[in-house]
Amino acid sequence: MRLKEWFATLQKEGFLCLELPKDCAPLLRATRHILKGGCLLVATDAPRAWLRTYALAHLNAHPMHPLVPIFDPLKSFQVYLQQGQDIFLVRNTLDLVYQNYIFWYVGAGNTPIAQLASSVDQSLLWLLDSPKEGAINFESLDPLLDHKLLQLYRVFAHMVLESLLGQVRLDD
Repeated sequence: MRLKEWFATLQKEGFLCLELPKDCAPLLRATRHILKGGCLLVATDAPRAWLRTYALAHLNAHPMHPLVPIFDPLKSFQVYLQQGQDIFLVRNTLDLVYQNYIFWYVGAGNTPIAQLASSVDQSLLWLLDSPKEGAINFESLDPLLDHKLLQLYRVFAHMVLESLLGQVRLDD
């Protein structure tokens, strides 16, 4: 299936928060990164920790799906990230442990974790109240925020899995 046809199918299914092509460019970039052998390091601010937990629990849960290289390495570095000045140390450690990684960050744009995620080129950023070029931007006061985040997660998960299975071609 071609990418444009796939997006049309998603819109028919009622993905309300999807604004083509603005919201899809970062998702495509991250999906291509995975297809080329890269991995995602998932990180969130505290209020969006539920989404990190949900994504990690569900993305690789089906035994018939290919494994998606997604990890949560930052729990070990919380002390350093809270201090802010040690972000460089955390980044160097991640560079030693993970090859070819980007972040998938969901949360406020003014946190040390957001700063770390933004320091890695091509990271998938879902930012709240901090509009940034190349990111998917949300408003924290939006009453449908959690719904939109979950919806966008579903789009991203489908895009990654269907691309890995060869059901969607991203070169369109």
